[in-house]
Amino acid sequence: MSNCDKDQSVPSHWQMAQTEIFQCQADHACFPIGEVELPTRLVDLSNHANNLITIKNTAEVGKNIRYAALLYCWGKSNTFTIISATLADRQQGFSPSALPISLQDALRVAQGLRMQYIWIDALCILQDSDEDWLYESARMASIYKNSFITILAANAPDSGDGFFSIAAHQCQIPVKPLHEDIQNASIILDTSVQFKDEAISRRAWALQEWELAPRRLVFTSSRIHCICPHSLLDKIKMKPFFPMYTPWLQRKEVFASYWDGLVQNYSSRSLTNPANRLPAIEGMAREFDTLLNGRLGRYLAGLWQKQLERSLLWRQGGALDIFLPKSQKSRPEKWVAPSWSWASVQGSVDFAFAQTGESLVDIIGAETTLNSPGNPYSCPPPLFWAFGSHHPLKWVLFSQTAMSSKRAPIQKSKI
Repeated sequence: MSNCDKDQSVPSHWQMAQTEIFQCQADHACFPIGEVELPTRLVDLSNHANNLITIKNTAEVGKNIRYAALLYCWGKSNTFTIISATLADRQQGFSPSALPISLQDALRVAQGLRMQYIWIDALCILQDSDEDWLYESARMASIYKNSFITILAANAPDSGDGFFSIAAHQCQIPVKPLHEDIQNASIILDTSVQFKDEAISRRAWALQEWELAPRRLVFTSSRIHCICPHSLLDKIKMKPFFPMYTPWLQRKEVFASYWDGLVQNYSSRSLTNPANRLPAIEGMAREFDTLLNGRLGRYLAGLWQKQLERSLLWRQGGALDIFLPKSQKSRPEKWVAPSWSWASVQGSVDFAFAQTGESLVDIIGAETTLNSPGNPYSCPPPLFWAFGSHHPLKWVLFSQTAMSSKRAPIQKSKI
């Protein structure tokens, strides 16, 4: 009989995680000291014992508080949200049993960490207000960055699934020995799911939220991981970003490569609304801009002003994507970004052609008009000028099929 059932020792996993987090709190400086910028609203758990939670405006609770933040996949079950018409009632209180299972699990975890407040997007952003959504989404980076801890429901593709359940990551399977001197034998299989294959890793919004969180409590399919910049307690090589690698990233050439890789990772993830192609990464752009003290110029629809000649060499998909018909290189039906930006196309992009070398182009100007006043990282209409000489090129086109490739005649062109 194989032993591959659900691990019933979740409390022991949870107790170990609590110990590691409290140890981090006591010994490390992973959390900002003093007052931090707070979200507009938080979920108050102070009356949770009486089966009641409330939505609080943070203007009423002061600035020197700590809160948890939830990072999860909505899926199709997240029908419980706040809108303008229900906000007043939610501020009076409601039963947590009305929430999807993943959100209920998050409340349990926050309470276990002695947190009075938690930020959950569905409960803290007015889902029927474009104005509120634009304002809060522009602050998304600071919401996760300033949280005491971010709870990642990595193993739940739908908010109705719940994440407080862990599968045994080792299976012991008995086998019949071939050697007569061996009476019993078994093999042990490691069934751990890699983090890159978890549901949360396919969500575009989750990338910047993951990167910016100071502490992370990650519920995967096989383990609970506690991760902070000072003590990498994970076993699956999930590297933190801020603030550990700040000095390293301040080198301009290193940053360029890192940003390209970040965009490649981000663009391969899924977005429910294509219009969020730029908003879902603008938090990272803000952090990079601050990190480098504006040395890369203005942020222009996913590209940086002082790297335009390099960043414009993006391409859609992987190496073989250049052979795909144009019909498979679709753009969203509605305008999302300037055509010269990687954000204007759907699907993954890479910067394989953006190699370091001497630039033969002079950037005359690049201007943007902001969609969201006061937010320099919002989606701009297109406007771009470049100047450079024409250079004759010779290039070879390969006609590629699944079985073979053949060389076509040399083409002549100019750029």
